[in-house]
Amino acid sequence: QDVSFQLFTDGSASKDGHRSGYSVIALLKVGAVCTMVGIIGEQLVGNADTQWPSTGALALDAEQIAIATAILWTLQMRALIPKVRCQIWFDCQAAGYAASGQWTVINDMGSRLRNLALMADQVGEVSIEYGHVKAHAGNGWNEVADAVAKALSCGNICAQGPPDETVKAFLELDLAWAGFNLRAARDGSSRVAAGQLWWNESQFRPYQLTVNQLIPTSAEDNKGIGTTEQCFRLRACTANVQGLTGHYKYVEEQLDRMAMNVVFLQETKGHSGICQSSAYLRLSTEACRHFGVAVWFHRRLGAMQIDGVPLVIQEEDIEVLAETPRLLTLVVRKDGRKFGFIAGHCPHSGRAEERDAFLEQLASILHRLKRSHLVLCGIDLNGRVQAPYELVCGTLTCDDPDATGQKFTETLASAGMWIPSTYNELHQRDPYTYCHPSGNESRIDYVVVGGRANIDGAGSETCQDFDNGSPNEDHRLAALTLEGRLQLSQGRPKLWRPVYDRDKLATPEGAREQDDRRGGAFAEQPLNIGKAEQSMTLKVMIAEAKDKFLRQVAAEGHQNVTAVLQRARKAGVGGRNRRPVSRPLPRLIDPKTGEVATTAADRDKIWLQFFGEQEQGKVIPTDSLIQQAGEWQDRGDSEWSWELLPSTAEIEAVFRRTPKGKAGGIDAIPSDLLATSPGPLAQLLQPLYLKSLLAGRQPLQWRGGILYEAYKNSG
Repeated sequence: QDVSFQLFTDGSASKDGHRSGYSVIALLKVGAVCTMVGIIGEQLVGNADTQWPSTGALALDAEQIAIATAILWTLQMRALIPKVRCQIWFDCQAAGYAASGQWTVINDMGSRLRNLALMADQVGEVSIEYGHVKAHAGNGWNEVADAVAKALSCGNICAQGPPDETVKAFLELDLAWAGFNLRAARDGSSRVAAGQLWWNESQFRPYQLTVNQLIPTSAEDNKGIGTTEQCFRLRACTANVQGLTGHYKYVEEQLDRMAMNVVFLQETKGHSGICQSSAYLRLSTEACRHFGVAVWFHRRLGAMQIDGVPLVIQEEDIEVLAETPRLLTLVVRKDGRKFGFIAGHCPHSGRAEERDAFLEQLASILHRLKRSHLVLCGIDLNGRVQAPYELVCGTLTCDDPDATGQKFTETLASAGMWIPSTYNELHQRDPYTYCHPSGNESRIDYVVVGGRANIDGAGSETCQDFDNGSPNEDHRLAALTLEGRLQLSQGRPKLWRPVYDRDKLATPEGAREQDDRRGGAFAEQPLNIGKAEQSMTLKVMIAEAKDKFLRQVAAEGHQNVTAVLQRARKAGVGGRNRRPVSRPLPRLIDPKTGEVATTAADRDKIWLQFFGEQEQGKVIPTDSLIQQAGEWQDRGDSEWSWELLPSTAEIEAVFRRTPKGKAGGIDAIPSDLLATSPGPLAQLLQPLYLKSLLAGRQPLQWRGGILYEAYKNSG
């Protein structure tokens, strides 16, 4: 049978301060059956025979003594029952949460109570859980404990408290190290014998760490060993959106739903910069009012999947090769491979000089990227290519080629690139991508493929159901699905940096997952009405949901003005949150050579040198650092006393004061974890602290940290 004990504790004190008492109601629970097995308690203030101290805060004293009595009773039961499981319920949070380690202790009795709880946690086959129950809220057993405590405080009834010897030992003994002693004896984390802590003062042994142990890296770097090629798959598209202002989110959600890995956009009519949204890493050029092109990489699906693993592009992997209002060329170096991504918008035939200059610049760029592993180009050509054209265009013709299309086709031929949408075998649906206001249709938008990758399959289509958010729907989205094989290359080691949900760490049960992608803003309702009424109904639903949301933001948490405004800004309310979020395109220049960083390794080198000079240090290999640290010599004996060694409760107090939101070191442990779980982590790390202090040498992993590049909107 599943046997456990439920202990309901409560304390009581009179308003005049002349009487107080406490009670513990002990319940035995077997399966679904529960019975009361005893009442423990006594009068405190007003009882001349009690040994329990009084600090003046009579109610708090009684609550703390009740919890201490419950723990002592549980330890006593361990002598009678092989395995004891117990839940201690309290209605005073200051006493209960301090005993469990969640809150800071506020007096000497609280410290003794916490030390007793730490000791009880390490007693074999004893499991104690602590829970809060709201007072006078309908919990029957809590009401019983409250009534008994009040009766005991008045001396109206008699009950038995702990033995005098037990109370005397609890009040006189220092239990700060009792829990550590029991834990060390059980798991061997420290050498404890005959109630004493032992350590060795022998010669320092050099570090046996390897580079990967000191700086942990992800285990994905070795995937693909034993093969010569890796399979990849991607979906890319290009579209002339005729302005994105005000509907970035709308366009992004459509592309995310279509699982587009790489997106090329023309006529964005925005500003130059890089922005990281929930779904895409977006890079764009300055529009000069009318133009602007952009390349988007999916943050979750990556730019492609290689052997089923997303190739996620980060800012440090990108080199901007060319940036104009009509052309954006990015070189991505990732895992030892080189990729080219080009978004272009060619001037129309009425601007022949600008068109020729654009095509000449594009030809030069394609020639530079010819030996890349894979090159993708999404372009609004404003021209019709020559089809068929050997190794470039297939036999799927739409209309007569023009001069722009012929020059572009010749450029692709010299660069070894081809257009999948011109092949009957590969293209589906209507091939036309542009509709003139007169009604004439043509094909002027293309996704072009090049590079050294072996292409095994391709599929092209024109998506007429894509809505660019513009009133002019003359351009249609041209999509491409590509599969093939890439030559195997050795990836660059990557820091092991797990992602934590800091908000969930701060809550006991964690934030509730929302199945609805809209976050439950308003309930889904069938709109079986006319279009005009649908629009009005949606406006009313959105207004009501927004009002409900703002009321909820204002009502939860602290009610001072600063706290309410902080929650509102965090929820995305306010003018600052409506401003476009972006920073300049990635371009890091080496201050010594003046050259632009082209790889992540180049960026690391620049930042290491920069911050190293600020700290008056120098850049050395990691293995050299380990070797130098191993040459440490003991400086001799120093006098110290055992009181300098931190107890578990003292480490807890430090962890509890740790500021939240701080980045983790090479161990990737965020400060939020220390602040939200001080008790378990203090017990886990105390042996390491003692080893470091007793040996007079701290672990090498505790030195230094990780450099983070963070743009602060100041250039």
